[in-house]
Amino acid sequence: RALTSLTPRDRKVLLLRLDCELTQDEIAGHVGVSQVHVSRILRGARAALANQCGLTPVGAGTMVADGRT
Repeated sequence: RALTSLTPRDRKVLLLRLDCELTQDEIAGHVGVSQVHVSRILRGARAALANQCGLTPVGAGTMVADGRT
């Protein structure tokens, strides 16, 4: 359900990274954007999914439940 909140492009980038284990450079080639833009898409998608799940992104791939100190 949370994945449906992402745009089709953001879902594709996220799935290429997680399912296919492609590098950001490889994803950039598939999607037609720069590697830097792929990085931004992944960061935004991760934050959006965390928000949908009630988590707070705290670093590269790390998330904690809201309210945790």
